Amino acid sequence: IWSNGELVKSTKIDDGPILSIDMNGKWLFAATWKKTISIQ
Repeated sequence: IWSNGELVKSTKIDDGPILSIDMNGKWLFAATWKKTISIQ
């Protein structure tokens, strides 16, 4: 997570590539190559 160009927090979602990321309010959605969706 970035704030004003500075890395504030990072997390590992999957071992493979992330294909799509969407931020909706306080929720972060990430879709992976393995056809899984992570909601944080």
